[in-house]
Amino acid sequence: MQKNISRKGFVERLRFYLSFAFDEDESEGILNDYEEWFENEAAQGKSEAEICAALEPPVRIVRNLLSESGSRFVRVSVLFRNTVMRILMLITAYYVGSLLIVRACNKNAISYWGFAVGMLFLYFIVGAALIKKSDSAAMDIGRRDFYGSNLLISGLVAALMGAAVFWVPRVSSPDSGVVWGFALRAGVVFLFLISLYTAVKKLPRYRQYAFVTILHAAGGMALLLFLINQSQMLYNGVSEYHNALYDSGVIYAEAVILCLIFYIRRIKVRK
Repeated sequence: MQKNISRKGFVERLRFYLSFAFDEDESEGILNDYEEWFENEAAQGKSEAEICAALEPPVRIVRNLLSESGSRFVRVSVLFRNTVMRILMLITAYYVGSLLIVRACNKNAISYWGFAVGMLFLYFIVGAALIKKSDSAAMDIGRRDFYGSNLLISGLVAALMGAAVFWVPRVSSPDSGVVWGFALRAGVVFLFLISLYTAVKKLPRYRQYAFVTILHAAGGMALLLFLINQSQMLYNGVSEYHNALYDSGVIYAEAVILCLIFYIRRIKVRK
């Protein structure tokens, strides 16, 4: 028995658990069945709380469906065909790969710029292939979350870039390098967590918006990793340092352009 859960909350939880076990078409079919159940029960005068209380918890519903869906091999196969799981694996591969490449670049005094541009483009190609279907009309509901998430990413990038331009060249404290390095690494971790949250919470329902946000976060992370890489280099003057910052801006601009390309492409498909 469930208490203090609404129809919307129940459906959202069920959608979340279904996204890790069934493909999109199967999930939508199951959700439609439960939406119809709510409507029929409501027509008999029952409240949302009463209807939810009579149903099993969403996680138990999905477990029961899995137990009826066949062998373990079939379940694992469905799991890895799922869009959410594929994007989660893509996020992890991209971030781990980026960290390893930056480490190798720093060790050998090589600029990360070319690797950042190449990996972002590859990320876009693979991600676009995984997000095959356009969203339904329900994606309009997620527009506010979409803008909020992307403004948050842009704000973080702008704040750290502003610090790189105006603060870093002027500081003289012996601990300033440690503070700057910590801020950049904290930014990378924050963007990684935003990507994971978006993939788990938003991707099952708002595939188009979610992937744009994840790609945007990847671009921000590439910029910060390039700044980390460049902080290991020695510059002959401020102008040389500013040229490196210009290169980081190009990395971020590429990410924004790729986001716009995907966004416009999906809008046209939807129309």
